[in-house]
Amino acid sequence: MALEYFGEETPPGSIGFPLIGNLFDIGSKPYESLAKLSRKHGPLMTIRLGCVTSKPEMARENFQKNEEACSSRKIPDAITVLEHYDLAILWMSAAEEWRLIRKALNIYLTHPQKLESLHGLLRDKVVKQMLQFVNQASQNGEAAEIRKLAFTTALNQMSNT
Repeated sequence: MALEYFGEETPPGSIGFPLIGNLFDIGSKPYESLAKLSRKHGPLMTIRLGCVTSKPEMARENFQKNEEACSSRKIPDAITVLEHYDLAILWMSAAEEWRLIRKALNIYLTHPQKLESLHGLLRDKVVKQMLQFVNQASQNGEAAEIRKLAFTTALNQMSNT
């Protein structure tokens, strides 16, 4: 539910009190209070601090100016021991190279039309293989380890793509 505020539509959020806005909602532990508010209103919400109201344009500008800080990911120590971990798109910084790879993935791999054209190759074939494996294991009286089966199925999907 979006709110009307001085003729502009804003993301959902608490209305707050006149003049002080949502200052009481924030409390002494802002990170906990904001997490609680986000569970109630969603990840993008309106917060009023005093007479100032957050606006989508302000959030967009803030994210663009601080893109590196907002998109940086903490790399677990277990990953840093691997060779070339910094070349995986998951751990790359949001620099020009990352944008280029993300754009290529969106165009050639994860675009809805591309996924639809690969429907038979991606989903149907791999799911049939998985079901055949489970059926074969059942006939042989063996247990199928779901964790390994899910990993193999996902890997097969990516390999086929």
